[in-house]
Amino acid sequence: MTLTATFRGFLEAWGRFPFISVVTGGCGAALYALPAVAVARGAGLVGVAAALAVVRVTMCAALAIGCLRLKERPSLSPVFDRAAVKRMLSFGGWLSLSNIVGTATIYCDRFLLGVCVGMAAVTSYAMPLDVIGKLQIIITSLCAVLFPLMSRLDESASREFQTVYRGAVAIVLSLMTLIATSAVLAVPVVMKLWLGTRTTFDSIFAAQVFLAGAVVQSAASIAWTALHARGRSDLTAWVHLGEFPLYAIALYFAASRYGVRGAALVWLGRGVVDFLCMAVLLKLQKRGGVVGIPPEFVAAIVSVSIVILALLPAGEAAPMAALTCAITWIWAWRMLLDEPSRLRLVRVMFGRRDPRPAC
Repeated sequence: MTLTATFRGFLEAWGRFPFISVVTGGCGAALYALPAVAVARGAGLVGVAAALAVVRVTMCAALAIGCLRLKERPSLSPVFDRAAVKRMLSFGGWLSLSNIVGTATIYCDRFLLGVCVGMAAVTSYAMPLDVIGKLQIIITSLCAVLFPLMSRLDESASREFQTVYRGAVAIVLSLMTLIATSAVLAVPVVMKLWLGTRTTFDSIFAAQVFLAGAVVQSAASIAWTALHARGRSDLTAWVHLGEFPLYAIALYFAASRYGVRGAALVWLGRGVVDFLCMAVLLKLQKRGGVVGIPPEFVAAIVSVSIVILALLPAGEAAPMAALTCAITWIWAWRMLLDEPSRLRLVRVMFGRRDPRPAC
């Protein structure tokens, strides 16, 4: 697993994403298919474990071959660069700490909710959160592409760094706002069809809050990636370390008094604070930037607006959802994309070689 991650990271740095997708997609399917075949042939637990091991080894070998076939790869001769090792250990250490605290933050809400309210409340809370959390697969894939690109731009001190960052925020904000507003309107019907009489008002409201949080969480992922591309994994680790105790305390009191709904709103609040911290820190890291409020802050406003949609009657929520999407798209177009980016987007959308200036 460690070697596989190393080879994959090396290929990502060289932009070999089509090859990575083919290997990981094929091996991902094999992780389910090969054990199923083993069970069908009467294999026991050892046989299933051996099948999984074969798939893992095959994936590692395929990625290793992909690394070796790179024409411009570095020499395989061992080199000890003390400065490079120091930077790697510093960056990796802070990143590991950030991931550990982040994982603890993700799961402490379930623990505290079970203690304060009961395990039935955990089901109402965790089930929609886990399902809606899968939306982040889209953002995670985008961030995997952005990190090596933005790292190279930062190393060369290119002014395109900010353009790429703002463009990525504009894309995820526009996409996730459309998905979240549409899903918030559909959640009551979908959950009743899915769970029937087991559906509760708490679980419906929690799902709507989590959809609202998915918008700001997506923007935070882009800012998080941009900070890491600048080599500042220490900043994200400090943010998570500071958030964790405050989040745990707020969650305890909210869950004790307001149950699932209180816990969901605190989760949203933590996501908003996390994004604002990342955006401000990135603003402070900007080279040659101007003082002002980052335009990507609108992601926090959009998330709060989507929560308000959940409180409105269906007849009023639908037009408000359309208005929220329209305003978000206009803001992303005018404030997050610069003129060259808008021109390129028009060229892609309409297939025109010399598009008229976008306004």
